[in-house]
Amino acid sequence: MIPLARTPVEMLQDESCCSICLGIFQDPVSIHCGHSFCRSCITEAWEGLTTNFSCPQCRETGDQKTLHEERLICVVCDKSKVHSDHSVVPVEEAAQECKEIVRTYRKMHELLEKQESSLLAQLEQLDTEIRKAHEEILQRLLEETTRLGTLIGEMERTYQQPD
Repeated sequence: MIPLARTPVEMLQDESCCSICLGIFQDPVSIHCGHSFCRSCITEAWEGLTTNFSCPQCRETGDQKTLHEERLICVVCDKSKVHSDHSVVPVEEAAQECKEIVRTYRKMHELLEKQESSLLAQLEQLDTEIRKAHEEILQRLLEETTRLGTLIGEMERTYQQPD
């Protein structure tokens, strides 16, 4: 049987969960091999040990009980050299930042929609004014053409009369 492809959400859940308690990381720390755990989980797992601190996930051992402060990261940023300079933050903080970005985007979108409506109204008014001015100019040209035609007719009649 072929295993089903994992969704990005499932992958993110795995990356944000402690392999000891299976919950979302609480105060995440990493150990000598690079695996991450909740601080309380790894502290409890190593309780009473003075040497050979074994990783509960890969069993690699370390000589010292060294815990490195961690922040939740995406798999790509963890593994890819291209992403190595990315900064990482806890999920809650990232979610809050995303919410703020969405809120800012919505305000900007609303402002732009209002500006668009205002500009469209101005454009419509300008179009109306231009059409009106165009009609007035055409009317004046028609009147002037008629006046000139009448004048030409009078001049022709004047020149055609015998002296």
